[in-house]
Amino acid sequence: MASGDTSTAPTDTTTASGETSTAPATSTQTTTPKPSISAPAPAAPASLPADGDSARCRLPERLSPGGRGWVRVFSVWGQHCACVLGAGFGDPPHTQGSLPVDCLNGGTYDGKKCICKSEFNGPQCEFAEDVIPTNVSTFQAEVEVQVKVTNKNFSEELNNKSSPVYMEFEEQFKKQMDTVYKRMTGYKGIVILSLRQGSIVVDHTVIIEAPLSNNLDATLESVTKQVVKQLEDINTTTGNCTGTFCLTAPPNPVKNATTNFSAADICKQIVPQDLAQYYYPHITEKGTLCCLTRCSQDLPDFLNCNYGQCQLTSSGPQCTCANKDVFWYPGDRCQTRVSKVGVGMAVPLVVLFIAGIILVTFLGRARRRRPLAWLRGQTAKLC
Repeated sequence: MASGDTSTAPTDTTTASGETSTAPATSTQTTTPKPSISAPAPAAPASLPADGDSARCRLPERLSPGGRGWVRVFSVWGQHCACVLGAGFGDPPHTQGSLPVDCLNGGTYDGKKCICKSEFNGPQCEFAEDVIPTNVSTFQAEVEVQVKVTNKNFSEELNNKSSPVYMEFEEQFKKQMDTVYKRMTGYKGIVILSLRQGSIVVDHTVIIEAPLSNNLDATLESVTKQVVKQLEDINTTTGNCTGTFCLTAPPNPVKNATTNFSAADICKQIVPQDLAQYYYPHITEKGTLCCLTRCSQDLPDFLNCNYGQCQLTSSGPQCTCANKDVFWYPGDRCQTRVSKVGVGMAVPLVVLFIAGIILVTFLGRARRRRPLAWLRGQTAKLC
């Protein structure tokens, strides 16, 4: 169509009676109707997804505060969906400019949340667990004792642990002592410490795997009594040389009872190294070792956070008070809380109360001054 031609398109007009009439066009030539809006229409994107693909057009602007929600933005062009700000079609949200969470203490981000190591917790793995369990339920006790082999004579070759004579004696002695101690719960074997003259005097250590308890000294004492009982039995039952060796035990056969077990050392090995100073060993009722912080109520001096929760941070156990958007906490252990709503309502009431007192005081003074002024006026008239 030639430019410059003017025409009026037919329009539908509704009369007052409801009838519709069509006004005739003033020209036989027609043009494309002008847009009804004054603002220019935006340019269409170069490529658009097919109808029904609007769900594939998404823009993850940012993670929600919890790190689990997405914000999706759509720009509609007719019946199509146009992705705005450079968002692609059909890509997973975490590949389109998402903000990954900074996971601490060795945690890893899986696209939705932080996967923490077993000893940490929190949205960013920022808190250490207040209870770290172990599978330790026993400890090794060592009881040093002495027995005498009465049917053998000591020889210089027994001083040399590499000699065939010594190795043969060691093998036979261990076999026979296994039969002596085998009835003891947790018996693991013996270690020969020394051999010396007097027939053959054998100093050896009996190794026992004893159950863990909060009182290791009491457990050691109990284990020692069991060893003594077994040695007393050889004086009455096996003293007739029923084995390779004829054995006797002195009246006080135990020389020492010790253990190298340290619950504190075990905890230092398994807890986070930079927080090891805040963990303490604890034996449960089932006899298992746990490593606890003062956030655990199993410790006598645990940190009571009242209206909050105890969390272990790099600076030690601290109280994190709950609902800080609603309450004020003047103390560091969340023991007292003040409602912000209550304070917000109380402040205007206090202001009104003070204003009322000031107003009453002012009015009272004004009333006292009025009679005095009237009396002065009457006195002036008389004069």
